[in-house]
Amino acid sequence: MKQFLLIISLLIPAFGFSIEFCSPRPLEKGDTIAIISPASIPDKKYVERSIELLDSLGYVPVLGQNALNGFGTFSATINERLTDLKWAFETESIKAVLCTRGGYGSIQELCQVDTGYFAKHPKWLIGYSDITALHCASATDGVRSIHSHMCEYLAGHNANDTISTMLFNALSSDSIQYTVPTHSLFNKYGTAHGVIVGGNLSVLNDVASSRIDILSTIDNDIILFIEDLDENISSISRILYRLKICGVFDRIKGLIVGDFHGYKPTKDFETMNEMIYSIVKEYNIPVAFDFPVGHIDNNYPIVEGADATLEVEYGMVTLTMKY
Repeated sequence: MKQFLLIISLLIPAFGFSIEFCSPRPLEKGDTIAIISPASIPDKKYVERSIELLDSLGYVPVLGQNALNGFGTFSATINERLTDLKWAFETESIKAVLCTRGGYGSIQELCQVDTGYFAKHPKWLIGYSDITALHCASATDGVRSIHSHMCEYLAGHNANDTISTMLFNALSSDSIQYTVPTHSLFNKYGTAHGVIVGGNLSVLNDVASSRIDILSTIDNDIILFIEDLDENISSISRILYRLKICGVFDRIKGLIVGDFHGYKPTKDFETMNEMIYSIVKEYNIPVAFDFPVGHIDNNYPIVEGADATLEVEYGMVTLTMKY
C-alpha cells in the first residue's frame, strides 16, 4: 500500500492541475450589465450614477434587487447576496457583472457556490479588492475576469477618463498592452510568459489552501500581481513568507507589485517595496515594482487568466495580455 501511495503522489502535480482558460464573449453596445453588491454596502449615489453612465454608453444596466438593502456593514444578508450573484450569472441575457464595491463579504457567498459554477455561466466579472475572492473562484473554474475599478470610480469620473476607457476597451477586445515608465531601484529585469492572476494580497491569503486558491490549485505558468491597502509591513511580510515556504516564488515566472499605500515605516524597513524586495531578490524572475494597480485612481484593468508577457527593462515595464 505504501508503495502504491508513493507512486500516486509522484503522479500528482505539486500545485494542482493545468487549466485551459476561456473568455466570455466580448461586450457589445446594447448588452446587459448586472450590478451587484457581493460584499460591503455601497453608497447609493455612486450606484445610481453608474447606472446612468452605463446607459449613456449604450449598455443596459440592471440592478440586483438586494444590492442596496443594507445589513450591518454588508450590502445584504449572505443569502440575499447569493441570490443576486446567482441571478446575475444565471440570467442568459446578462453578459457582464459589475460589482458596486469591495470591503468584505464575497467569500461568504462562495461557501455556497459549487466548484465549476463559473464555468457553467461564463460572464465578465468586474471588480477588485474584496472581489479578488470571486476572481479566484472564476479563475480556478477556468473563466477569465477583469480586475478593475467599480461603481464609485466610474461615477466619480463620469466613466469617460483614461482608466474607464481602458476598462470598456478591455471588455470589448481580445488583447491589451500597457507600457509603463518606471524607475524603481528594486525592479528585476527580464521577460516572463504565463497566465496572469492575482489581486488583493490579504484576500489571496484568506483563500489559501481552499479549492479557490489560485496559487495552489492550478499548475499553469503564472505571472502574479499583488496589491493591498492599509496593511502594515509586518503583516504583508508574514503573508509573503507563507508564499515563500509554500514554494510559490519558486514556481511563478514573474511578479508585479502594485500599490501598497497606507503603511508606516518600521525599524527594519523604510518602505513596503524594500521589504518585498528583500524576500524576492533571490529568485531568478522579473519583478516590476510600482505598477499601476490597486487602491488608487490609476488602477489599470488586468484580465485575470489572460496569456501574458511581462517585460521589465531599465526605465520601462511592458505588460501584454491576450485573451
